[in-house]
Amino acid sequence: MGAAIATIALAATALTGCSWFGLEPPEPVTCAQSGTPATAAGETAPVLTIAQGSTSDLVLVVYADGNVAMHADADAAAVPATAAVALPRYAGGPYQGGAVGSWEGGYLNACALDRLHELAQDGLWGDPEPGVVQVTDQPETHFHYTDGGSVADVSVYAHDSGYTSGLSWAERRARDKIVALTDFLDVNVVAAGGTLPVTELQIDGDGAVAGDFTWPLAAAPADLLGDAGCAVVVEADAVTLYTYALENDLGVLEHNLAIRALPPGVAGCQR
Repeated sequence: MGAAIATIALAATALTGCSWFGLEPPEPVTCAQSGTPATAAGETAPVLTIAQGSTSDLVLVVYADGNVAMHADADAAAVPATAAVALPRYAGGPYQGGAVGSWEGGYLNACALDRLHELAQDGLWGDPEPGVVQVTDQPETHFHYTDGGSVADVSVYAHDSGYTSGLSWAERRARDKIVALTDFLDVNVVAAGGTLPVTELQIDGDGAVAGDFTWPLAAAPADLLGDAGCAVVVEADAVTLYTYALENDLGVLEHNLAIRALPPGVAGCQR
């Protein structure tokens, strides 16, 4: 998969005059403090979240202690603990078909975490303008970063696709810096193996389901969603609904409902 993506990217560069400075992936950052964090994912606040599709379609969360949560299919097998993890980048995002999803644990070593802050501040501070490339059927990638004080929100259409048609030089430079950030994550996030526990779910929609719609909770979708069209289900209800969603076909698509497993420590219905 990685070789195929690299081949496509290089081809796109040749065709469109892409301004990428470094075509070779960066080397992983080595560090004396290379072990897993002593804390668990969600015990410290997120510093970087990446979503693909809508701002609710999270695919990766980096926490202040170096823990990382990575979106996966709900039935995905655990990956080897030594593997670096490539970010999902295919059009449409990972939540197609009503997938609820699950989260796998990983981490950045202490030195890689410091470098991540440098790259995020370089690429995301100052309201960068990545422009809109002239290509169709690509998702928006949404970056939310904080250093504990200031906050940056940046959205990039067709991120890392290699297309630069219609972009100014400044817009290409802005994209280069954001690509550098995700390339860095690709080679430095180490998968710790195993699936993180799901204790919160986000539900979106209007709740206007048919009378024969099967729902495992006492409160109906419309009552949960209210006027906001979004609700967070927690604790025992979250476990009940998550288990039911994985084991049964809820038919959420035809009923205009979306159910997403939230990563640890990330508040739902916020963005």
